[in-house]
Amino acid sequence: MSTTILVVDDEQRMRTLIKDFLVKKDYLVIEAKDRRRSFRKI
Repeated sequence: MSTTILVVDDEQRMRTLIKDFLVKKDYLVIEAKDRRRSFRKI
């Protein structure tokens, strides 16, 4: 079972960079553009 991490950043480029790194480390990554959207994800 993978650990899930929520990545919140307003820059798509930064979210992608972080997500790619974490996925390679076998984490399940959920992305959100801002705080409001992040609350909808959890």
